[in-house]
Amino acid sequence: MNKNVLFKILPQKNNILKAVLVMSALFYLFLFLFIALKRLAYPFELEFMEGGSLMQVMRLLRSEPLYVEPSLEYVPLLYPPLYFYSAAWITEFFSFGFLPLRLISLISTLGSMVCIYLLIRKYATPFYAVVSVGLYAACFYICGAWYDIARVDALFLFLLLAGIVFLQRQTPCAVILAGLFFLLAFMTKQIAAAIFLGSVLALALSNAPRYLKILYPLPFIVLVIPYIAGMQNLSDHWFLFYLFVLPGQHDVLPAMLLKFWQHDILSSLFILFVFSLLFFLFLYKRDKKEFCFHFFIAASMIMASWVSRLHAGGYINVLLPAMAVFSVYSVLGLAQLMTYLDLPGNEQLTLSGQKPHLSFSAGFAKSIMLLLFLLQFMMLLYDPRDQIPSRNDLRAGYQLIEEMKTIPGDIFMPWHGYLPVLAGKPAFATHGLYDILRSQNDSIRIRLQNQLDTAFARRRFETVILDDRWYDPIFLDHYQFERFVFSAPGVFYPVTGMRLRPEFIYTKVESIYTH
Repeated sequence: MNKNVLFKILPQKNNILKAVLVMSALFYLFLFLFIALKRLAYPFELEFMEGGSLMQVMRLLRSEPLYVEPSLEYVPLLYPPLYFYSAAWITEFFSFGFLPLRLISLISTLGSMVCIYLLIRKYATPFYAVVSVGLYAACFYICGAWYDIARVDALFLFLLLAGIVFLQRQTPCAVILAGLFFLLAFMTKQIAAAIFLGSVLALALSNAPRYLKILYPLPFIVLVIPYIAGMQNLSDHWFLFYLFVLPGQHDVLPAMLLKFWQHDILSSLFILFVFSLLFFLFLYKRDKKEFCFHFFIAASMIMASWVSRLHAGGYINVLLPAMAVFSVYSVLGLAQLMTYLDLPGNEQLTLSGQKPHLSFSAGFAKSIMLLLFLLQFMMLLYDPRDQIPSRNDLRAGYQLIEEMKTIPGDIFMPWHGYLPVLAGKPAFATHGLYDILRSQNDSIRIRLQNQLDTAFARRRFETVILDDRWYDPIFLDHYQFERFVFSAPGVFYPVTGMRLRPEFIYTKVESIYTH
């Protein structure tokens, strides 16, 4: 086909391409909702640390404190309390289980999508807003399918985006609300403090009136001090240890300095990255102060994801802030370019160094850009069946619970401590146990290790169920492997996160429990 003919045909299809983009966006939105509703009430872990969140909620329902000295009975997760308090309150209206926790995450993700829509609508038409929401929905899989699970991240992102929505309005009431939302985000996940600092710098360098730049950080600063002081006092000074000291001791992974960009961003979101970059280039030329506002907001959120990925244990769920950034700014870049091509004098474009007969219309350029975004949607396609637990998973979980009920004594299950609780057994420390045992605080680590060794030496537990072999000499002196938990090779694995499930049953050496 003659190139000039092609250049004329494609622009006529732009409305069709826009319709296909909207349908793609809605497809991913409904696909996410289908998966989330399908697994909302699943009674077992979708991700291996969901059980830790459930144990936090259980403590609050029992009126027990979240942040205490680490012990064999309980070690908290390394997160602030807001999500867990919210889940405990909602659990009062439901039965105990994962559903209330996941419901918070699902509603939060829908709230984040509303925020993304509003952020786009300030600058562009509903078409672009819908595409942006669809892109964020399409990033569900590359973020670890994390939008609806019983973890803090979805609520954290919603509170951040709500704060940014109010901040960009730049009125006294709006900036106060923005500061309060950033504070709530900090009370959900501590990395929000770094993003808040980025937002303070963003507003300070923007076109906002000077009094708003002074007013904005005050709610956060005035309230965060009594919040931290109060939590320190209530926790007998353990609060900051879990939120900052212990996470600061995690190993740093230098390989993620480049892998974050190469694997997490560019391999999946190259098109969104390029259009985001184009948006900032356009904005820098047009209004440098407006550029500063958007740049420091975006940079702080991307940096939060990057820094989190650098730390050992930083899974792809930490990409949520970065995914929101690229979903928003890439579409603003698209809108900016489409508007530029509509300006008088840009109806006909010529490739540099080419003969005039190879010139092409602005409509053709628009078609190419719309096709690129359609290609981006296609690149994010995933199989929803991989994210929904099977009937065999459900059956295996119930069978394990019933089997644990028949065991006469206590069960120690350090990675899935919620399962013995569901079987009516006492709770013991779960995921936080590992954080303490690899801690650099020798006195705390040794104290907890001694508690664990003493429990093994005294054969405190009737049964120990592990995900992996435990080669601790004291443990092996008093417990021996009996059998595997599951006979089927593929059941009861979480659908996201680390592929861990209960694998090995150990019983006391003196009296092997028989089934």
